[in-house]
Amino acid sequence: MNKSLSLCVIAKDAEKDLANCLNSVKGLVDQIILIDTGSSDNTKSIARLFGAKIYDYVWNDNFADARNFSLEKVNTDWVLILDTDETFVGDKDTINKIINQDYQEKIPMYFIDILTYTKENFDNYDYYQKKIRLFPKSNNILFENIVAEEIIHPQGTLNLLGLNAKGLAIKHFLKEGPKSKSKRNVLMLKKQLKKTPDSFYYNYLMGKECLQHNLFNKAFSCYQVALDSNDKKDDIYLSEICTDIIKILYRQGEKEEALNECLRREKICQNNPDFWLTYGYLVLREGDLETARDSFKKCLDLDPPAHLIMISIENITWKPEMMLGYTYLRLKDYENARIYLEKSLGHKDNQWLLLYYLGITCKNLKDYNASETYFKAAELLVPEEYQQELKFSILLMHIMNGKFDKANDIVKSMFDDFDMNENEELSLVDYDIFD
Repeated sequence: MNKSLSLCVIAKDAEKDLANCLNSVKGLVDQIILIDTGSSDNTKSIARLFGAKIYDYVWNDNFADARNFSLEKVNTDWVLILDTDETFVGDKDTINKIINQDYQEKIPMYFIDILTYTKENFDNYDYYQKKIRLFPKSNNILFENIVAEEIIHPQGTLNLLGLNAKGLAIKHFLKEGPKSKSKRNVLMLKKQLKKTPDSFYYNYLMGKECLQHNLFNKAFSCYQVALDSNDKKDDIYLSEICTDIIKILYRQGEKEEALNECLRREKICQNNPDFWLTYGYLVLREGDLETARDSFKKCLDLDPPAHLIMISIENITWKPEMMLGYTYLRLKDYENARIYLEKSLGHKDNQWLLLYYLGITCKNLKDYNASETYFKAAELLVPEEYQQELKFSILLMHIMNGKFDKANDIVKSMFDDFDMNENEELSLVDYDIFD
């Protein structure tokens, strides 16, 4: 006999998203538990259409408590956790295979890929994370932390078995962008930090929220409290704090101190791809091309710790690929420059600077057709202040290719007061990797 599965979801005024959420598990779960924390819209009516069991809950600024309340209402063998702005991707056969296995004495805890979308068209996800969202019903499985809640097992982790739920995924739609939940989170964290001011985890979270809003001094202060805390410090969270401190120092103009912090924190941050992207960017701007090259390679080679933190897709794909390609371009290794720049283009085809570098690279490889194609694409996107540099590069490409008529046309179109750079390749001086 197949084991049963419940969906648990917390909701408040979620009428815009709830139907999509519940429809995504239609025919896949045996029970829907909806915990309503004070809706004044049609949330409950929509939930009833899907046969949900609805329980009112007096909100106490603690997501873990609400999650645990939902677990108390479950009477199935397994539990699936979703938020109202998420949809589930998977089929019945895959779920049945997972929940009907014999795990013997172990308690399986399944990590599911969470793909976060923040753009209006939702074609490509921007962030990636793995979270435990599928697990057996057990009185010994609980949530902790008021926000960014995590699962704990009071009897320890010896019996727990962490597994990846292959074939399953969760799509998370942040229609108003990554800052949309920040106000709520900040209010909850402020309240909690009054109770536990020295908390490592809550100061880490508050620092992250402040950084989203460019409140660098406040973020720095929170991170310093976290570093000084006597709480147990997870290595990945610690590496996140150290990397963010480096970014703050750099943005505040303390470049030397930022580089010193990179060297001081390298061992702590060695498994964090964002650290290597940051370090590579800083040393590249200082002209240390070999160290930059090695740092960008490490960023791309690392398996990101998505089971703990939300990974920005651009920071492990097109940004380090573009930076590595640019570094090879500066090293005059044009073959490798083209390889990584074209890899980057596969992820980000509307970045004019990337197209510009590809135009220069292909020109140096004497692939003039490709060079002209990339330059033309860059022309459609280039900001006005860089148009002259781009035209000058196109001019050189036509001269090298023996197309003097086209070169003459470019000359005629250039501004009379054009100030030629000593170096043809546009530097990264106006490109901020942290944007």
